[in-house]
Amino acid sequence: MNYKVFQLNCHKSKSITETILDKKEPDILLLQEPYFNNYGPIKHKDWIPIFTETGKEKNKCRAITYIRSNSDLRALTTKIEKFTNRDMVTILVKDITIVNVYNQPKPSKKYPEPPVFEFLKREIKEQYSKIVIAGDYNLHHKEWESRAGPNTEADEVVEWLHENDMMLITPRNQKTYNNRTNIDLVYGSVDLLHRISFSGVDENTLSDHSIVEWDIYMSQSKNGDEVFTSVKRLNIKNAYWEKFDKELSSAIKDFDVHNKALKSTDQIDDQAKVLEEAVKRVMAKSMEEIKVMRKSKSYRNEKLREKVEQL
Repeated sequence: MNYKVFQLNCHKSKSITETILDKKEPDILLLQEPYFNNYGPIKHKDWIPIFTETGKEKNKCRAITYIRSNSDLRALTTKIEKFTNRDMVTILVKDITIVNVYNQPKPSKKYPEPPVFEFLKREIKEQYSKIVIAGDYNLHHKEWESRAGPNTEADEVVEWLHENDMMLITPRNQKTYNNRTNIDLVYGSVDLLHRISFSGVDENTLSDHSIVEWDIYMSQSKNGDEVFTSVKRLNIKNAYWEKFDKELSSAIKDFDVHNKALKSTDQIDDQAKVLEEAVKRVMAKSMEEIKVMRKSKSYRNEKLREKVEQL
């Protein structure tokens, strides 16, 4: 069983929010800056809204998740209150945690709270092995945007994502905002790489953002097959690349990877899956596992940063 997910920043527009609610394809909607009136979010017969009650008109929610009302998702989905607030909605769908985020670039007088990733870094103490964090990151970083300049906040977010064994699902340099930059992202746990599939973007919206479309599979892989090799916590920076090249050549022969003309999308998908598995197994042979160390306390990091600035 797979479910289709659409995510979009609605720019607080009623018409944009209504338009995406009328779409028939998605099973889950992750909306950022949705339209809210004084009574709450838009109600729609096909959708169940999941959000937090702020109690303040000026602080209306900037993240809301909708679940298709006539699907079996209703029985599979649980709202995680601890990780749900004005800027994020967290749900558990069977065994997968999905976090819908609107990351405020900088605190302001109207919104003095820290960015959502500051909250996540502070509150999530243990590592999640099956988690997706998707939404409007409002950040620029070379990991997803090759032309991005230095950004300390983005560096810290990426470091935290890597520490929690998460990888970028959406393509690098995929334009999602004003047809210029890439800030609408999906990150997923390494253990979910075979259960999340990026579908594409739809630029035909009234918003200045594009709809990001992806699929999530409830079985252990898209085809319900066995779980594939994990590349969790491998030190890619210090890989033995000569060994990698030799092992990859051997693996391609062992896995019967061919370069014949592929005549159907199914054949392409099958070959892509075989290639991915070959690469992951070679990575496991040619790269050492990262030793996870307890992270230093934040006040120590702040003191070190102050010392560096003084030098």
